[in-house]
Amino acid sequence: MPKRPEEHHEDETWGRLDRNGSSARSTIDNRTCPGYKAPLKLIQYQPPVDPRHKASKRGKEHITTKVEAKAPRTLHAPMKNNLSIILDTFEYYNSQVIPVITPACMPWKRELVPDTIPWQVLPSVLRHALTATLRSFQVGSNAFDPLSQPELCYHREQALKELRLSLENAVKDRAGVAFGMIIMMVGGDMMLTPGVGRWTLHLEAARNIIRARGGFVRCINSLPVNTTVLLTFAVVDITTLTTSRMSSISHQAVQEQQEFHKALRENEGQVMANITPCPVEILQILAQANMLRAGSHACGHSGHKIDEADVFGQLAVSLGSFDASFWAARLLRSGHSQSQRQEVTASEAAMCAMTSLAECYRAAAALYLLLLCSAFAIPDGDRLIQWSQTISANIESLLRDARDNRNPPLEAQLWKTIKWPLVISAYIKVNWKLDSVTNASYGELLRLQTIAMKLRSRQMLQAVEEIRRSSKRHELDGGGSQTWDDGFDYKWTFVP
Repeated sequence: MPKRPEEHHEDETWGRLDRNGSSARSTIDNRTCPGYKAPLKLIQYQPPVDPRHKASKRGKEHITTKVEAKAPRTLHAPMKNNLSIILDTFEYYNSQVIPVITPACMPWKRELVPDTIPWQVLPSVLRHALTATLRSFQVGSNAFDPLSQPELCYHREQALKELRLSLENAVKDRAGVAFGMIIMMVGGDMMLTPGVGRWTLHLEAARNIIRARGGFVRCINSLPVNTTVLLTFAVVDITTLTTSRMSSISHQAVQEQQEFHKALRENEGQVMANITPCPVEILQILAQANMLRAGSHACGHSGHKIDEADVFGQLAVSLGSFDASFWAARLLRSGHSQSQRQEVTASEAAMCAMTSLAECYRAAAALYLLLLCSAFAIPDGDRLIQWSQTISANIESLLRDARDNRNPPLEAQLWKTIKWPLVISAYIKVNWKLDSVTNASYGELLRLQTIAMKLRSRQMLQAVEEIRRSSKRHELDGGGSQTWDDGFDYKWTFVP
């Protein structure tokens, strides 16, 4: 009998880098993946067929996953011989793949992905990771069980195995190939799992590589081809801290928020064009609020006192001075909201929709700021209700624009980009009982669940369960006062 290949466990892959002690595990046994039908083609992309795949007698659509053992390539030789090809591939990844695979991407930036990659001359680790990422988008956007796709499982496993062998060279990798591949795996897994799934391991691996290379700012300066993926990491990390128990966040991770704050300001155009519709000013306020929350938590344990009220006041002033209408007009004039195929004009409808989008993020940030510190655990209820009503009104406005539009313009698509405000709003309304209407909490969760199913967002569906669980736990504890951290049992990674 042929020798049974070794099973591969993903947590072993990142054992050397996962310093935060995450216990998430994932084992994908490619031999047990059932047959499947080809997914619906949302993008014009045909992944390369590895010659080690053998078609079965049932037809060409079925691909078996039994492969012959073969030593993976290292990064060194391909990098020396094909550095220009690698750089071209990263340029392709930044300009074409990121807008497609990132759930936080602008909906009007989604274009068909052309098959222009020189697959045969790429390093195999790059080829496998890119293939798995693109296929993940196709699978994640349809009603398929992602781990029932043999082709996806095969390329994903091969990429993980080769990345494991290349981790020792990741710090010296001047082209940033290993780091880019890890972020690619993050992007692919974001389409497949909820916020507490496997891809948090990839995120921590990327964090540790950034630290080993001298920090975030140094990586931005030394890896220009990876600027987009580095900024994506920063955005994800900022929003992750808003939905995580602070005791699970390291002090170093909190200090990195300051580096993110500076980098976002210097790369605002790239953030808005390729990563998230959340105004950069709001992201910067969230980064500072995360540091304030961490400082409050540390003071409670160390006995030291910081001037919370002063920092809180400065952030409140920044939020109050943010002009959503001015931001919308500036964004539309800048061209960051323009599709490559269809020009978006600054029409009155587009202006109103972009303003509503910014107001959603602003109100969600205000609610987070009001509730994040123990010193402000019981804030003015009227202010909470006011900001909560602001979110609801602007969400309803965006959803109303989306109705009855078979060929929706810009303003009818923006509701797809408010995942983070939706989750924050639901978490606060359900746990702080801001609405006196009977069954208001049920209605809020139902709306969140409906939108999640419409977007096929596993992260948002997971959010519904987490919010429902935290609400029940709060009721069992007597329903008294609570703090922001009470709703989170662990680090819950979420993308805006």
